[in-house]
Amino acid sequence: MATKPTSKTSTTTTATDDAPTPTPAELLADAVADLQRAIDGHTSNNPFALAYRLTGARLTIAEVVAIRSTGGTIYSGPTPAVYAAATPKPTDEERAAWYYVPARAGAADRIARGCGLLGITPDHVLATWAPGASDLSALAKAKDPITEAEALSKAAEVKAAEKAKAERERLIKKSVTDAATLAALDLDTAPAWRKAITAGADVDALTLAWANAKLTPPADGDEQASDAK
Repeated sequence: MATKPTSKTSTTTTATDDAPTPTPAELLADAVADLQRAIDGHTSNNPFALAYRLTGARLTIAEVVAIRSTGGTIYSGPTPAVYAAATPKPTDEERAAWYYVPARAGAADRIARGCGLLGITPDHVLATWAPGASDLSALAKAKDPITEAEALSKAAEVKAAEKAKAERERLIKKSVTDAATLAALDLDTAPAWRKAITAGADVDALTLAWANAKLTPPADGDEQASDAK
């Protein structure tokens, strides 16, 4: 992927003496549209779309606003339809240059600049939450995208919490099953305890689950839990 922003096909959002300063709503809509163009890319199976499936690879709206404010764009290539009809096809290097994923090193500065342009504080949802592809579609259709962003962000937090809880419960259930199997073979059950603790299981919940299954935690169970933290 390219390492520098490009404005080959972008419409800059930088204000000039001849153009009115974009409103926060216009900046937001432009950032959402730019991200959607990058996800659509030249084909659906493009490097940006693949990377964007990972939460850690996503960008906040504020950061994209900052990139756009200097004439940059996340994607400068053709639409899928134009690419499909193109002859001859661009090289791999040419296609890679269409996509821009900014280095994380300057993210804080870009987000701060984007906050200034949007007129928001650094703790605002547009500066802290990185929307996924479905979130961007919802924002593009929303009459009040900021309120929609707040709702989507909260929903993502709830989903993440539920996922984490389910994972903790899975760890505990597997630990009990493994320990019961070891106990039935007159083997040491400590490895089943240790594995769950190392993976992040809550010691109190694990202790209760073992007790309900009539299993005895290892004598150094508390010490293992402290070492795992």
